[in-house]
Amino acid sequence: MKIVKELGEGGFGKAILVENKKGELYVVKIPKGEEGQEQARREANVLRHIKKHCNPYLVCVENIQFRNHKVRGIMIQYIPGTFELFSYLQNNHITPAMKMLIVKRLVEGLYALHSMGVVHRDIKPDNVLIDPETLNTRYIDYGSSCLKFNIQCQREPAGTIIYMSPELIYGDLTRVRKPWKMCRATDIWALGAMIMDVFFLDQSQMLMDSEFWLLPQKRGERADSRQRIIKTIAVSSPEWIRRRIFKDVVQCPVNEVFCDLVTYILQNDWEDRPSAKDILGYINGPMTMKFLRLYSIDDVPDDDYPKALEEVAHKYALEARISENTRIFPNFFGTGNRKTI
Repeated sequence: MKIVKELGEGGFGKAILVENKKGELYVVKIPKGEEGQEQARREANVLRHIKKHCNPYLVCVENIQFRNHKVRGIMIQYIPGTFELFSYLQNNHITPAMKMLIVKRLVEGLYALHSMGVVHRDIKPDNVLIDPETLNTRYIDYGSSCLKFNIQCQREPAGTIIYMSPELIYGDLTRVRKPWKMCRATDIWALGAMIMDVFFLDQSQMLMDSEFWLLPQKRGERADSRQRIIKTIAVSSPEWIRRRIFKDVVQCPVNEVFCDLVTYILQNDWEDRPSAKDILGYINGPMTMKFLRLYSIDDVPDDDYPKALEEVAHKYALEARISENTRIFPNFFGTGNRKTI
């Protein structure tokens, strides 16, 4: 193997890009320290399990090297031409049709993971790769992930604070009658918070400026607007979320469709949250139907909604227009009163 370049380094190890004799490229993750080893062992177990059912929504392992019972390196697929989702959202003009398709891909990927008996436990845009040409997404970084039969792992809190569910933020870990269901529910919350990034990242400051927050910043605290929004949602009911946080943006028909999905997912009680399968059914049915009607497409058979969404997203990604009387907020796209979807 020839080292091409170093991709990045963190507290638990580093990642390098390597090339074999056939010219094929792979990413090798090299753990560092005891905590890095613990994460690497956990990720290796999950990746071996995923490899049996590998699909386009996940990054799959090619090889795992051990030495003296320690993980020396984890070789995984290299996906050229992809970007971290958060970077992509920040640096590109993304129309609502594109957002719909991205969210559908994210839910399909999480449904695939949960169907395999895996919970990710650190879902966030930084742990998703996106292909800007096809809008296909892949979940990466399984260092915090758990398999269904690992009960101890399921009881350990994990994740990134902005995307943590209320039961993790506020320590409500006593109800462990259904630990696997609770772990899946924390993934669902993180998915909802990430979907908020996809839909409203370009409007988060507008949301912050227009609302009274239950959790004001403490002296010296430097939380960004996204973190304050999510923390407020964590102690709020869906009705309150819609009435207060989204009271301005829902005046736009496209945003109203998005808000319906977010409030459906972000249920305060983990036992009330829908499963990834339920969310996918909602997107493929009622949500896509409402969205397509904004394009005056209302004669689609129920089972053809997903296909119709794909066609609309790609065909009208930049140029499709909705009716002249539809209001888009000035900062919705960061480009004034733009009407493209």
